[in-house]
Amino acid sequence: MNPQDKPDASRLVDLASGPGPECFPVLVMTNGLIMYSICVKAVFSGHYHRNAGGTYQDLDMVVSSAIGCQLGKDTHGLRVVVVTAEKIVHRYYSLDELSEKGIEDDLMDLMKKK
Repeated sequence: MNPQDKPDASRLVDLASGPGPECFPVLVMTNGLIMYSICVKAVFSGHYHRNAGGTYQDLDMVVSSAIGCQLGKDTHGLRVVVVTAEKIVHRYYSLDELSEKGIEDDLMDLMKKK
């Protein structure tokens, strides 16, 4: 493993004390050895042809619909995800919503913060 492959130290979890209640620990292993543990708060995936998701302990699983063919009642669209040091905010927008209204101001404000 290259040193640049290791995540920012602020995301690492002390294996002795645990991850704390706000995140889910994921162990990163190389050649069968635990190299480090990282704090994961959410997992995003897509192309399920409908929106879905759930929670396991403190880990959110968010599944976004495909942009094309829909199998459920969800409309064609996409999910906007904004990650800051404090939180993860996500919202699904139909293509019609995006073309008519755009992304809501609160998400745009979060994206503008540095």
